[in-house]
Parts: sequence; structure tokens; C-alpha cells
Amino acid sequence: MEAIGEVLKIFAEKHLIPSIFSFVLGTIIYLFTPDESWIVIKLTKIGYWLFLSGCAFIIVQLIVMIKNIIIEYIHNFKLEKSNAEYEEKIALNNAKKLWDYVDSLSQEERELLHYFLKNNNQPYIVRGYISFSYGSLFDSRNVLSQKGHDEKGNYTKYILEDSFYNSLVASTKLYGKISRFDEEV
Repeated sequence: MEAIGEVLKIFAEKHLIPSIFSFVLGTIIYLFTPDESWIVIKLTKIGYWLFLSGCAFIIVQLIVMIKNIIIEYIHNFKLEKSNAEYEEKIALNNAKKLWDYVDSLSQEERELLHYFLKNNNQPYIVRGYISFSYGSLFDSRNVLSQKGHDEKGNYTKYILEDSFYNSLVASTKLYGKISRFDEEV
């Protein structure tokens, strides 16, 4: 008996308003139905009234469910839109940091960045020994190097670190440039 009471309590908490609305709607429809109708005769008056109330309850529940789906869709759409705006803002901030860094490089180093972009980050080979100043592109973690020796002598191969290269490529694709003062790439 307690289980039935719990079920009724849960039902009343979640479905009280739709149930009352369904019983009222079922009663209104029942009042306009003639007593000689074939369905009233087949189901009896109480059965017909319960049938109408049950149908009204199902329709109300479907309407509530559709309303909830629409509300959730709208919420998800707004959330995706705000996430896209946030990601776009983050991408622009990252691009601005990249542009500031590239603007701080020398003209020759910026030209080398264009070389790497045009050649899909293929190695840039330097023969002999070259020293780079502190803070230069080649002195940073953005450039990887490999030293070697062949029949022509000593050489060093340089490529851009992958994440730095990908940032340059993304900046080029999104904004058409890799620095604030750079001409379009």
C-alpha cells in the first residue's frame, strides 16, 4: 500500500497540472458528446470519460515534451554560438600575440618565415658556422635545428617547430598575414 502511495505522490509532483488539465478537457469534450454515440455505448460513460482524459493527458505530455526539446535546441544553439564567439576571440588574441612576436623579429627573419610558409616548412640549410644574436628567431624554441656533415662540409638544417608553424599557417588562412605590419601573404 505504501508503494502505491509513493507512486501517486511522485505522479502528483510531476504530472499534477497536466492531469487536472486532462480531466477538465476530457470532461468538456464528454459534455459535448451525444449519449447515443457508438463510442460512448461501447466504452460506457465512465470509460469514455477516462479515455478522453487519457488522450488529453498524452497530448499535453507530447506538447510539453516538444516544448522542452525546442527550449533545449535553442539553448544549445545559443551555447554553440557563444562558444564559437569565444573561440574566435581566443584565436584573435593568439594571433595578436603571434603578430607581436613576428613584428619583433628582424626583416631577414620575417623573410625566412615566409620561406618556411611557402615551402611547407621544408628545411632551411645553412652551410658553415653562423652565430645568432640573443632573442633571434633561431635562438628561440620556435626553430628546431639539426647539424650534419657531407661532402660539401658542415651544415645546419632549420625547420619551424610544428605548433609555431601551424600558428603561422592558421594566421595566414584566417587573416591573410603573419604580423601586424606584414603585407598580405
